[in-house]
Formats: sequence, C-alpha cells, structure tokens
Amino acid sequence: MPDGVGMNIKRWRIASLPLIWFTLVAATIWDTDTLSRERARHPLALELITGKYISHSPEYYKWVIEKNVDKLKTTDDQKVYDDIAVAYSKTSEYDKAINIMMEKEGLFPGLHSTYANLAQFLIMSNRYDEALYYINIAMRLSPEGRSGRESIQLKLLEYTLKMRGDRSTPRLPLRQSEDYPEQGKALGFAAYLTAGQRVGAINTILEMMRFGGFNRTILLEALGDLLMHGQPERNSALLASRAYLKASYETKGTKEGSAAYRLMATEAISAHEGLILSAVETKFRKEVAEANEWNTALARDEKEWIASGADVTTMFTEKYYANPQVEGEPLEQLIETLHENGIVLIILFWVILIIFVSGFKHTPRSSDNSEKLFLPARIASFFFWLVIVFAMGSYAYLYLSEHYEMPVLRF
Repeated sequence: MPDGVGMNIKRWRIASLPLIWFTLVAATIWDTDTLSRERARHPLALELITGKYISHSPEYYKWVIEKNVDKLKTTDDQKVYDDIAVAYSKTSEYDKAINIMMEKEGLFPGLHSTYANLAQFLIMSNRYDEALYYINIAMRLSPEGRSGRESIQLKLLEYTLKMRGDRSTPRLPLRQSEDYPEQGKALGFAAYLTAGQRVGAINTILEMMRFGGFNRTILLEALGDLLMHGQPERNSALLASRAYLKASYETKGTKEGSAAYRLMATEAISAHEGLILSAVETKFRKEVAEANEWNTALARDEKEWIASGADVTTMFTEKYYANPQVEGEPLEQLIETLHENGIVLIILFWVILIIFVSGFKHTPRSSDNSEKLFLPARIASFFFWLVIVFAMGSYAYLYLSEHYEMPVLRF
C-alpha cells in the first residue's frame, strides 16, 4: 500500500474515533432527555403542574366582585350571575357562589351553565354527593357534555366518591401505595376509566386544572395516574412524577398524605434506571420557583392597574396574550436545543470530518512541511474539536444533574 494512502487511512481511523464516540454519547443524551419529548406530547402540562399559566390573581376577582355585585339587583343578564359566582369561587367563597347560582336558577330556570357551575362549586366545597346530582342534570341538558369535559369530570367525581368510602371527606391520596400494579398497567384514576375514556382524558384534566372546578390536589393525582399509564417508552413518567410531587407539596399539612405522594413520584420514575427522586425534585423546585415568580409579577401588575383605575381586563389581555412556558436554566435550554437537533448535528460533524481529512489529501507536498493543512481543513478541525469538547462537557453536566444537585449556571 502506498505511504500516502496508508497515512490517509490511519488519519481517517484516528479522526473517526471521537466522532463515533460523540454519536454514541448523543444517542445516550437523546435517551435520557425524555422530559422534552413528554412536554411535546402534552403542551402546557408542566406549566399547569407548576402553576405558570395565564390566570387572574385573587385581587382581580375581588375587584370584579366589588365592581359588579350591585348589578345583580337590576340586571337581566344571566352572564353577570355566572361571572360574579365564578369570582366568588376564585376567592374561596363557595357558599356565596352557590347561592348566586340558586338565585340565577330561580330567574332563568333550566340552563346548562347554572347546573354545571353549581356542580363545580359544590365539589370545591367538598359537597360531593350534591355535586353528583347537579352534574348529571347538566349532562342531560347538554348532550355534548356526555362525551366532553363533563363526562370526565363525572368519572372523576364518581371515582372520588368510591375511594372516599364512608368518610365525610376523601383521604388523600385517593390511591394508596398498596394499589400499585405491575409496570405498564393502568392504576388509580386511569384504571377506573375504560380505554376509550382514557383517550383525551389528559387534556380534559389539564383543562380542569386551568379553569378550576375540582380539588387541585385530586386533579394532580389523576393527572399523574394518566401520565403514568403505558410502557416506559410511551408514557410520560417524568411529568407524572412532577404532578405527584406538586400534590405532596399541597398536602404538607398531612404528613401521611405528603409521604404517600412522594412514594408515587418515586414509583413513576422507577423505570428510568439510575434516576433518583432527589435529582428530579431539584429541577422541579426550580421550575416551581420560576412559576411562583411569574405569578407574583402578574399579581403585582393587576394590583397596580386596579389602584390606578385602569381597565384591568384590557391591560391584562394586552400584556398576557401568550401562554408562558417553564424555561428552566439557560445552559439546560441550550443543551436541550442541541439534543432536539441531534441528528442534524451528527450529520454536520460528518461533513466537518470529511473536510478535515480531505485537507490532508489535497495539501501540497514539500520536504519542509509535508503535513501542512490547507486553511478550510484547519478551520474545520478547530470547530470539530470545539464541538467535541462541548458535547463531552454538556453530557457530563446532564448526567451529574440527573443524579446530584448541581450549581445553577448562567451566561
């Protein structure tokens, strides 16, 4: 074999080693970065779990009540009754909300919206048996409700009553730890639904979380059960673990309930080898803190608009017209962007490698500098190794952050 040909083959082998390594690393990163794929399957799920979504503050609803409550004495607009009742429910004054709906039923009998709202307010005040009566009437008044949101709401209400048993209020979690089936089988609320009912149930639960109408902790548990359903490669276990963790934060007053939800969160990620709850929770706490910060800013805006006498509804619509997203840390965003485009990057690296090796072949030979590279190959070589080093560093950071609490890195 000629020396030149042998040397080129040797260089190809040497130069290919880091690229082959990076290809394997990229595949590993792709496999571990499942949260991005889960979020793509369920847009806004993480936002609704953390609480970072467009919703008015309690101050706004107090303003709505103060501004409109006197209209109930003179109005013949049924929508005013709905708006004020919802405002009372958002400030946790459920009895007032229920009374307004009863008054509306006397003035405008037989409306679907009246019975649907009554069911929601009764659920929020833990009057589940009465809620069951009114939600069935609402579904009879609205045929489309039988296959829509109200059908899932009814199923969740029935499931809650079943799991409550003889108690006056449900024990949380509804599903106890001994109810865990083998991996991949439906559990909890997902098991209560038929296969056909589970289709679209996640979106319905997310909608209920956004607009209210049920105990939020129960919604988080039901969401976790639905996200957990299926084999590990098809379910959304990382989102499920976050739903259970959020439920554990909301039941801190009951030590047993909080611990049980944390056990569910651990079970949710059990199929992810090497992944521990503390690593998931470290990231999740940052996501929750981001959501809290966003909601604090929103509440501050609404408070300032109310104090200034501005049209709060118009100001709110102009500023908060797009759904916010949980963004995470800047370095993690950059790494995830690269992972999402992993195949493109691998192809790009092969192109750079070809240019790099081709440089040796086309370099003029001389006794003084037989190994000299032409300029494009030098540039390609620089970027090639730069990306390899970045890939190694990013992979190491991701791996460590999955298992240990890592410091926040910002640009």
